[in-house]
Amino acid sequence: MLETVVCAAGTALAVVGLVSVVYALMLRLIRPKKHERYYQVLLFDEKEANACGRVSFLLTQLMCTGNIRSCTILAVDAGMKPWRRQDLEDAFGREPHVVVCTPQEAQALLFAKKDEI
Repeated sequence: MLETVVCAAGTALAVVGLVSVVYALMLRLIRPKKHERYYQVLLFDEKEANACGRVSFLLTQLMCTGNIRSCTILAVDAGMKPWRRQDLEDAFGREPHVVVCTPQEAQALLFAKKDEI
């Protein structure tokens, strides 16, 4: 009986260890290079009903994977209703990793020279 319990515990620990190693390798593959800044662009038009939810989901995903330090989310207003844009600005106005902008502002951010940033 004791032998069965020890074997079961050893098997469980081996499985947890294997899953942890695979998870760490997957995170290593999907993360960008260290200290390299990049943008995640979300485009919202007049049909968008859940802009805050999409930005919040992406922000949470970046926090969970550890990429939030090197990423900025651009929430691009491509014709959103004014009150929906205001909701976005109210929800994420103080979040330094989220920028609510127009397509022209997004273009200026994306194509700015690295030494100007």
